[in-house]
Amino acid sequence: MPAHIHAARATTVVLPILAFLTGFGLMYGQATMKVSPQMAQYVALAVLAGTDSVVGGGRAGIEGKFSSDIFFTGFFLNTLAAVGLAFFGDAIGLQDVYLAAVVLFGWRTLTNISLIRRFFIDRARVAQATRAAVAETSDVLSAP
Repeated sequence: MPAHIHAARATTVVLPILAFLTGFGLMYGQATMKVSPQMAQYVALAVLAGTDSVVGGGRAGIEGKFSSDIFFTGFFLNTLAAVGLAFFGDAIGLQDVYLAAVVLFGWRTLTNISLIRRFFIDRARVAQATRAAVAETSDVLSAP
């Protein structure tokens, strides 16, 4: 793979992770900020939706399909939609909407993490097989 393509792919993987760490750092800096118990579930849902977008962006970067406009719009719209639907569900007396959003975003996040893990395991296996094949070839070529 050419170096410029490898660098571009690395950048698309790093961007979502960097955005997540920046947001986390900003929120950590505001650790003394108190969230009311009524708003805590909405903040938690927003964090879960944002985490899903970041992990999904990382997966897209690894697959070479990352697009920053899709990432940023998805990050904000998914977060706002999840919190808005949970708020609307509470307003009409349906707590299950919040629970459904937590299950959905949790499932998507864990699915993306497992696919990222599988990508790196498969890549390590291919590299190991390649090294074994090169070693075997060099042994055959060096034999008298």
